[in-house]
Amino acid sequence: GLDSQTGDFVDPVDALQKELEDVKKDDSIPDSDRKQLIEELTEAIKTTPPLEHRENIDIVKAHRAEIEQALQ
Repeated sequence: GLDSQTGDFVDPVDALQKELEDVKKDDSIPDSDRKQLIEELTEAIKTTPPLEHRENIDIVKAHRAEIEQALQ
């Protein structure tokens, strides 16, 4: 989705994979919690459908303010 701060597009699967890598490296998370997070993120990666209509990303970015206002 679109980053709310920067407006940049981040592919959901890429974001989940980055989070998975971060969780794997984070030693501050207890092992049992880390294992559960890894399982959940792995499942989320498997079940997240591929992005369709990438050509719409630029259109959405161009009209982001109007879209957000309409959703309020």
